[in-house]
Amino acid sequence: MAKDLESSLKVIAKSAGIILIGTILSKILLYVYRLIIGRYFGVEEYGRFSLALSIIGFISIFASWGLQSGVSRYVSYYRGKKDVRRIEGVIKTAIYLILPTSIILTIITYLTADLIAIKIFKDIMFSNMIKIMSLTIITVTISQVYIAYILAFEKIKQYSFIFNVIQHVMKVVSLIILIYLGFKVSSIALSYLIGTFVLMILSYKAYKKLQPVKIKPIYEIREVLNYSWPLIFFGVLLNIFGWVDTGMIGYFLNIEKVGLYNAAIPLGMIMLITFSLLIPIITPLINKNFAKKKLKLITQLSKQTSKWTFYINFPLVLLMIVFPEIIIKTTFGVNFLGATTTLAILSIGFFFLSLIQIPLVLIDMLKKSKLNLTNVIIILTINIILNYFLIKKYEIEGAAIATSISYFIYLIIVLLEVKKYLKFYPIHKDSIKAIISGIIAISIVLLIKKMITINIIGVIVLGSLFLIIYLILLVIMKCFDDQDKILMRGLIKKVYK
Repeated sequence: MAKDLESSLKVIAKSAGIILIGTILSKILLYVYRLIIGRYFGVEEYGRFSLALSIIGFISIFASWGLQSGVSRYVSYYRGKKDVRRIEGVIKTAIYLILPTSIILTIITYLTADLIAIKIFKDIMFSNMIKIMSLTIITVTISQVYIAYILAFEKIKQYSFIFNVIQHVMKVVSLIILIYLGFKVSSIALSYLIGTFVLMILSYKAYKKLQPVKIKPIYEIREVLNYSWPLIFFGVLLNIFGWVDTGMIGYFLNIEKVGLYNAAIPLGMIMLITFSLLIPIITPLINKNFAKKKLKLITQLSKQTSKWTFYINFPLVLLMIVFPEIIIKTTFGVNFLGATTTLAILSIGFFFLSLIQIPLVLIDMLKKSKLNLTNVIIILTINIILNYFLIKKYEIEGAAIATSISYFIYLIIVLLEVKKYLKFYPIHKDSIKAIISGIIAISIVLLIKKMITINIIGVIVLGSLFLIIYLILLVIMKCFDDQDKILMRGLIKKVYK
């Protein structure tokens, strides 16, 4: 048991080190991409792009059949069983179902782009962006399946290189080239399409390398679809959940407010950096060990991963609450300062969302996809009701409050469900020490803040001081155990290797 845990932690450390580098590059490239759009084209075009992403993402869920999650779960599970023929059957089933559906939905979306732009959003200039972005329905859904397959085989280098780096490099480079060539606003959608097309090609090639010889598949269509079909609606509702704020702001307010709100979202989503680091590797590990009936190991891995998520994200949310104005001004510029309060509120919501991820992995492990669907229906209903009343009264700040409350309720629900089915809470007791350390550290920083000029240099100094004090307090309170030391040594070795 102890050897299994140490071995799993070393796998996580090795993989997390790779993903850490890829994620940092990914975030930098993604922010550069969004900053070019926001600064070069302005708030309205940034708002149109954000809205188009939401619409296409929503439609893509129907094309995917929820099968990317099915691929992740069953390929990992059958790897634990060493059943190669069923692994091949899972990936073939997914592609055969997704390809025709995505083509049909792409055609429908392209042909109805004018109707969506004029009748729903009363903005004819929105039509061209929807038409170009509709082509990404095919590239994104196919890519998701192959990426899920790569992750199920724990091929983290390939995943990080293809998903985190190359696709975003292509988006940024193609955006700059298209702007230079005079494509104007169309360059936004075209660059996004180019990035996702490259992602699809490279993820397919990575899949083929994992299966160099032909294998006669055993199809478990009923088993995979029975797990996956609720995830269609789960994905639809989850996407609606993310789209509700943007859509309702666009309906009740205007495109400019959509742009402001969507400047706060990617900054708040820094809370999900641990999702990018840990979930891609912890998911196949948990499913593979579930196939081997190692439930105690799964319990320890879940608690340890939740603790790391808490340790990393709690100081981040405190910094965003204290310095939202400087963060907005430095990234998106003074034109987006209207999103300052929204960022502070949303950061709290995304902190709750980061803590939801491990419980969701455990619920998926148990094949409780219908339970996930029920949860999202409940939370979505709450979110829509809150948005309806709060946006009218508090505008984009109201949308942020609605989202944060909804994510908090969602967290409570999934924690109780894990306790019910697995008899433990996937939250580490040392998280309380992190809260105490963070509050003490930020209190010291706030006292110093009154004595210095608040500009970008001052924020960097205060932020660095805060993190140093926070880490020192974690050490003093003995928050790091032997498992943490294994992970840290592995990460340091990987980063400096």
